[in-house]
Amino acid sequence: GAARIRTSASGEAVRATFLMTGKQDSASGWRTVGYEARGPSGGPIVVATVRSKDRDPDRLFDAAKALVTLNVGD
Repeated sequence: GAARIRTSASGEAVRATFLMTGKQDSASGWRTVGYEARGPSGGPIVVATVRSKDRDPDRLFDAAKALVTLNVGD
């Protein structure tokens, strides 16, 4: 009843996404948690953490990716 999704890009920069979602709420009420991280390999790295009580937080993750891109660049 749960899914874990991890992505990372190879190359000179760090780019990683982690998403974990489940059919049932956690003890604290969250259904989806994760992060979007990006930056040059020497740092600094920008990380946006995401928590949602909704099981389909696509807009929230899109906003986190946009925020990280705004702070780091493409």
